[in-house]
Amino acid sequence: MRFLKLLLLAGAVGALALALWACDHSPATAPTSSELSLRSRLARVIVAPSSASIAVGATSQFAAYGRTRGGDSVAVSPTWSSGSTQVATVSGSGVVTGIAAGTATITATAGGLTGSATVAVTAVAPPPQSPGTVTNLSVGSVSDSAVTLSFTEVNDGTGHPASYDVRFATGTISWGTATGVTSGTCAAIPGTAIGATRTCTVTGLTPATAYQFQVVAFRGTLNVNAVFGALSNVVGATTTNAGSGGGSGAPTPGPNSTIVIQDGFEGADLSSWTFDPTGRYSLSTTAARVHSGHQSLQTLFTPANGYGDITRWFMPGYDEVYVRFYVMFQEGFLNLRSDGNGMHFATVCGNNINNMWACSGKAGIVPNGSDYFYAGLDPEEVGLPTLQPLSFYTYWPDMACCYGADLFQTVPKTPLVGGQWQEVVIHIKMNTPGQADGLQEVWLNGVKKISQQNMRWRTTTDVRINQIRFDNYMPGGPQTQYLWIDDVTVWRP
Repeated sequence: MRFLKLLLLAGAVGALALALWACDHSPATAPTSSELSLRSRLARVIVAPSSASIAVGATSQFAAYGRTRGGDSVAVSPTWSSGSTQVATVSGSGVVTGIAAGTATITATAGGLTGSATVAVTAVAPPPQSPGTVTNLSVGSVSDSAVTLSFTEVNDGTGHPASYDVRFATGTISWGTATGVTSGTCAAIPGTAIGATRTCTVTGLTPATAYQFQVVAFRGTLNVNAVFGALSNVVGATTTNAGSGGGSGAPTPGPNSTIVIQDGFEGADLSSWTFDPTGRYSLSTTAARVHSGHQSLQTLFTPANGYGDITRWFMPGYDEVYVRFYVMFQEGFLNLRSDGNGMHFATVCGNNINNMWACSGKAGIVPNGSDYFYAGLDPEEVGLPTLQPLSFYTYWPDMACCYGADLFQTVPKTPLVGGQWQEVVIHIKMNTPGQADGLQEVWLNGVKKISQQNMRWRTTTDVRINQIRFDNYMPGGPQTQYLWIDDVTVWRP
């Protein structure tokens, strides 16, 4: 009997010890009977789909289920996790969200087992952009009926070369009313390569006419689904005189001519010229502001500084010279001084051979035949700020007192249009002392537009043509603005 009691006591102690051990080694929440049953039967956890591809910001629903040792599918309540949360995150219900481009492993844990799937996150393609803008449209060559243009090709907004629509107009261009090119290689231009230099020619133009040109890049099909970029810069050119063999109808140096000055402003500075004040004259390397080569003379006008000039003398001088240069006025150039008159622009001077400054400071003074003469070329003064055609403003002994006499172009006048290069050729021939056999003439864009004959410039051969000057005279001008001059040539026949 005592033995039986001891045996029962030992069993109770053992049960108590087993219970205490179980408390020390069991989870905080003991598994339910169903969980214990599932663990005993579960062989693996399967995630579906096994792989997926989504874009950044997009979502995809994943699910998990269990497979028993007997091959049966059973429902599970998994815990979800992402192996790379910087690429993709997963919610407690298995919804995966793409965060950044890359690959992440999505894991479902249930019944002590795990299953996984792979998700590939792709970057979202950026939306198409507007086509690029042509900023360096320029004029290459000019004939009596054609103008060749050049520009750098741009992106169409989707990474491919753009196509191009070119338009032109006489005078100042307005895109909405400009003429589309239908003749020549500038008509319907497809792209070739982004960054490539593209040239094309507009044909069928009218001789001796000032035109402006502009281009816009686009993708798609014109008049159907085209998407356009911004309009390019505007360039201008004047076709040459008909019958001039494709060149200017103005005089050019002959084989026996003496070149007095030839300056394309390609040097490092303006040291061959005398100018005042400093800061008003500089060299431009902007392609759209260069007629040929790589540089041109840039002239600055400001409302506060109303006077300047840049000049070259060739003393003692000659009895007959031609002066040729190319000029471009800034788009929107305004010509109006505070006194209501206009600017002084280009001058051919005759000084007494003993005084190189005789032509300077002579406003309102009639030449006496032995001191000086002045043949200026200025825009007409009509009380308007907009540019008017060029005209002669001349001082000579037989002029009416006292300020210079105006001589205007024959009709139709050649307009002075901002933003385009125009050719100017001036011809001055001195008279024989005692006779009135001198002259002054000007050709604009290859066409003779002013001619005054039978002039008496001087009474002595000591007055000769020996100076050219580009004036920067517009006191109280309306705005800060520029003009450019290039390819100056002075020769005597």
